[in-house]
Amino acid sequence: QMAEAVGIRVNRMIALTFALGAALAGAAGLMLSNTFFVSPTDGSNYIIKAYIAVTIGGWGSLTGAAK
Repeated sequence: QMAEAVGIRVNRMIALTFALGAALAGAAGLMLSNTFFVSPTDGSNYIIKAYIAVTIGGWGSLTGAAK
């Protein structure tokens, strides 16, 4: 509210911050892909484990999934 009160466009800053973070993450992935062998299916084990944890813990409960 204070930033908006002094004339800063808050929604624009949020979008700019998200875009900058995504661009930096993409650049880091591009640079690291030369060093490490990567493939499109590398994260599938993590996705399956996360899905199982969320399903068992409860879809709407963050603490339930963490237990």
